[in-house]
Amino acid sequence: MPPPRTALRGNTSRTGRDEAFPTLVTCHHLNARRQVQRDVVHPHRCRRRVLEPQAEIGQGAFLQCTSLSEITLPPTLTKIGRGAFCKCTSLSEITLPPNLTEIGRCAFYKCTSLSEITLPPNLAEIAAGVFCGCTSLLGEITLPLNLDRIGDCAFKGCTSLRESTLLLNLTKIGRCAFQRCTSLSKITLPPNLAEIGNGAF
Repeated sequence: MPPPRTALRGNTSRTGRDEAFPTLVTCHHLNARRQVQRDVVHPHRCRRRVLEPQAEIGQGAFLQCTSLSEITLPPTLTKIGRGAFCKCTSLSEITLPPNLTEIGRCAFYKCTSLSEITLPPNLAEIAAGVFCGCTSLLGEITLPLNLDRIGDCAFKGCTSLRESTLLLNLTKIGRCAFQRCTSLSKITLPPNLAEIGNGAF
């Protein structure tokens, strides 16, 4: 029997590479005995999920789970993989655990109902496209103190975002990071900012 893994992952091809499919996603998670379980998440049936203790949510794990409205993440979580919640159009709010240090590219891409999110304090980077197209993300977003980089297109098309304060440790804002944020009326830039990409605003 293979050893248990501590990751929730997307579909795995015969070559062993993770592949994210738009209609059916195979998930792995740990049960109470810390054994890996495999179950199938159908996009139109998965409404609420409570994840068992684990360290990682893998690439495309909940891709296009359009009925997913609530999810409880374990405090042991340290990484959310690329596109993990991409196009979960019913997901409206999520609290990221304090130990989370990495959020992959496009993790919440086009989560159009997402109106509020709390970012963990030790997050150093918001990767490319993480919140791109989150059109319901409201008001002011509070960025963590240790944030160093905002990736390309990270908040592109967040048309409801009105205000953001960029903190002292931030050194780079990527290309198109806040492009098409049509409601953004105020943004405070830090003194240590060294690079602003083309079309950032």
